Amino acid sequence: MAAKVHRKDRRGLTRIRAKKAPLTPGQKDRIHAKKLEEIRLFDDLARKEAVELESISKTLKKSIDWVRVRFNRHSLVQRKARKASAYNAFLHFKAKELEDDSGRRKMVNMATSGRLKDEYNALTAEEKHELVKKLEEHRDDKENAGHHLLKAQATDVNLVAHDVKLKLASAENRNDLHYICIIANRNPRAYQNTTIMYSSGVEDFTREKYKCLPEDLAVNFEAWSVGHVSGAAAVDSQDPTVLTQEARRLVRENWQSVVGTSKPVLNNNKSLLAHHVAFEGWPGGAPNFQKLKTPAALRKLIAAVKSGEARWEKFEGDELDRRLEALEEQIENGEVVIAARKPRSDLGGKHAPRAPLAARNSD
Repeated sequence: MAAKVHRKDRRGLTRIRAKKAPLTPGQKDRIHAKKLEEIRLFDDLARKEAVELESISKTLKKSIDWVRVRFNRHSLVQRKARKASAYNAFLHFKAKELEDDSGRRKMVNMATSGRLKDEYNALTAEEKHELVKKLEEHRDDKENAGHHLLKAQATDVNLVAHDVKLKLASAENRNDLHYICIIANRNPRAYQNTTIMYSSGVEDFTREKYKCLPEDLAVNFEAWSVGHVSGAAAVDSQDPTVLTQEARRLVRENWQSVVGTSKPVLNNNKSLLAHHVAFEGWPGGAPNFQKLKTPAALRKLIAAVKSGEARWEKFEGDELDRRLEALEEQIENGEVVIAARKPRSDLGGKHAPRAPLAARNSD
């Protein structure tokens, strides 16, 4: 059998690849028969699946496309479901213990230093089994809570829609029936850019009952129907960006109510010198949003500002003099440095060229 010799690879070894012998007619027939058998089996499975999905669609009174999408989604979730291993359970409950501002940093340090592995290896088999059992119970409780929450939200939506439909159905204006379709189908985005006329009775009803216009009721129906008002949905969020925006809004509104200007100075020393105010009730004074990154810390700040525990406070008289004297003493000792804003490198506007150098004698 002839062999093909290749050039030396990076390791300096000579690779020799043997040339495969051609397939015999009997081997080709066996390979072809095997492929036909695979195709037949998968075709049978597809036909059985189609029959089952059709029966499910009749039972649920849904279209076959709707059932197929849900089935594929369920299959994907089942494939991607994580198994509750002992180490996953150990990490889960260890993270619960360190659920504070620096919890993630502690977990990273413990993981890189090997402390987590050492602590996990020190557990007995019974302790590992107990951790897995607790994690499975936690996941079941979380899944059940999610189902109950979705069911409660759907119930609220249906009750509100029924209440609105009863009122709108009594109106004579034909366009009010269009609103019934919007609310009943719960598809407000499709009509978001559409101008719809409605009678004065509908507007009075929505203003009195739901404190909003019919446009707001239709466009924001999903969020509005489950009782989310401004700020409530943000606090429920897990996204640090959303929580940061909500915390900034509350701090800014509190600043405006005390100082009157639009933009707060998020530095206790500068705000004390310029406006005679300081942020009280929060560790370190005014919040530093560059360091507040975790949802737990942001929710804590939001709750403190809402309750009035953390707030901007204006000082006058002896208290103001005492604070200013203490700040001046810290500045003299070098404990506090209040740096002025650096001047721009170009002395003109944002896009202006740099200021020219002084005129020089060409001689």
